[in-house]
Amino acid sequence: MQLNFPSCFEAATRARTEPFLIFEQGDFLAAEDFKSLDQSFPELDGLSSTGLRKGGKAYLDTNSSEFHVFLDRTPAWAQFYETVRSSETLDRLSRSLAPHLTHRSGGERLPWLLNDSVPHRPTRLIRKINKLRRNLSRLVTQRTKVRVHLEFSVLGNGTSIPPHTDAPRKLLSLMLYFPDPGWPEDARGGTEFYAGKPGVETERGWETSTKTAPLDRRFFERHETIHTLPFVGNTLYGFVKTGLSWHGVPTFDIPDGMTRRSLNININLDD
Repeated sequence: MQLNFPSCFEAATRARTEPFLIFEQGDFLAAEDFKSLDQSFPELDGLSSTGLRKGGKAYLDTNSSEFHVFLDRTPAWAQFYETVRSSETLDRLSRSLAPHLTHRSGGERLPWLLNDSVPHRPTRLIRKINKLRRNLSRLVTQRTKVRVHLEFSVLGNGTSIPPHTDAPRKLLSLMLYFPDPGWPEDARGGTEFYAGKPGVETERGWETSTKTAPLDRRFFERHETIHTLPFVGNTLYGFVKTGLSWHGVPTFDIPDGMTRRSLNININLDD
């Protein structure tokens, strides 16, 4: 399965670099490959490990055993999963993203090395020890260990994702949309990005996730939408995490029986 990543993000179908990198790359997959993924997108109803996040988003991610059971049963998605985590993919992405990581320490701009071990929640002491190990590993290998996290996301009518900037460990967010047939053009559905209104400084939120997102009303008194992604299939959308990378999905109105389906691919620093 061939993934059509741009040679550099500036060469993508569309890209902007202010106030942070946002890009889109059309024809990301061969038409037949995208169709195969679309037709086998998982049904999240009834899965015991399906989560529900603030705003009403249902999801199934790589931290779940049922995610890997699904891959075992779905060859197309298993192939996609292995391709997106391959050393070739990580090398290309790390080279393309390095110029846009000037807000990070130099280590994050090194080539990426996949950590494929089972993730866990370390204690504060273990986290400090792991940080020392990562720094030593960078010196020896001249690479930065990352984890590739995939999440199937489904939003129903009247749901939303509140404004947030993502967790500090995240380096890059990638999104692939799977619109239902007949998706209304006026329903929006694409991710929105926000910045301070004219004369208002954008709030900095380095450690803001959806669990700690500010109340929408207070946030939108000072911020406005600066960019909205089209909700189009077979187009890769992405952006870099910064303290200003505010984004979310507003409440939308779609016909009964429709859902907003997406695959979220996150490149995270190894904990």
